[in-house]
Amino acid sequence: MSQRLTKIPGEKYLYKDESGTYYLRIREDGQDTNLSLKTKKITQAVKARDARMAAKAAARLGIAAEPSKVAKVASVTVRKVITTYQEAGYPGMGGVVRADGKHRVAEEGYCKTILAYFNGDAPAGDLVQDDLDQYHSWRIAHVTRGDGHRTTDLELNTLNNATRWAVRKRMLKTSPTASRERYQSSKNVKHCRDYAPSDMEECHVVAGVLMSTRPSETLGWQYLFEEKPLEGPADKSALTKALGRLFANCARNKKISDPKKRLLELKKKFTSHGARAFYVFVRRSQGATDAQIAYEINHVGGVATLEKVYGIAPPHWRDSKAAAISWIPKGSPAWERIQP
Repeated sequence: MSQRLTKIPGEKYLYKDESGTYYLRIREDGQDTNLSLKTKKITQAVKARDARMAAKAAARLGIAAEPSKVAKVASVTVRKVITTYQEAGYPGMGGVVRADGKHRVAEEGYCKTILAYFNGDAPAGDLVQDDLDQYHSWRIAHVTRGDGHRTTDLELNTLNNATRWAVRKRMLKTSPTASRERYQSSKNVKHCRDYAPSDMEECHVVAGVLMSTRPSETLGWQYLFEEKPLEGPADKSALTKALGRLFANCARNKKISDPKKRLLELKKKFTSHGARAFYVFVRRSQGATDAQIAYEINHVGGVATLEKVYGIAPPHWRDSKAAAISWIPKGSPAWERIQP
């Protein structure tokens, strides 16, 4: 044995090396050897040990082959799984090629990052939570925005999409990432609807502030029509940054004595994606089905993803238009603040 292994008290055949990785003592071809379980978690090590012992028991009963006697096939690497997924066009649910748009762009970027880490011959079928934990640690060290937890989850979602596609193409028997743990606590996840206007009046007040100055007038229109794609330099990043500046300037605004020179003193933060959530809110109030709304905003994830991102519509809205919200505010519309 090249490793210095320590026996785990109370656990049959389990050992651990100095790094904390667990090993299983097995007998193969008449000799004792150690099989790395590729995990540093005792619960996963015990589960792997028990699964192997159950397989050996089944073999003795003649209902399965010995684990060590199963014909070995060439391992499918993580790199091969990812490149196959890329070549197939980043297919989503149902095996449909992902259409051009922000979701596909995101998948392309995530794949490049995953390949930057899994750049060797790591077998995809052998991936365990410890491998993902190590990726998480690496990601935290290289992330440029945020703490890395949410970024890791998004990238591992892509890895899971790729392994699921590999199962469909018979490259893998099961997806090794399907039951992975998430690193971003659900308690800390902010939904886009938290950054949406509460009603049409507030929507037009926010857009009106943007329209009140020539440089941000275009962003004001973009905020009102966020569900529609825009051309040119006024992208979602520019809009969200402009809204962020309004929110950050609240303290400075309070010091301006002339009300006409004040910007809007925002009570909460608004984002570009929040405006998209408000569109969903309004259309639901008008009786539109989630399937129809998903089509209107080109939401490739369908109804299930729409409900996950934007929440579930109130049940009484599905059968009545009594709560229908108009696109025009009761007060002054935003465009009245445009300067000549």
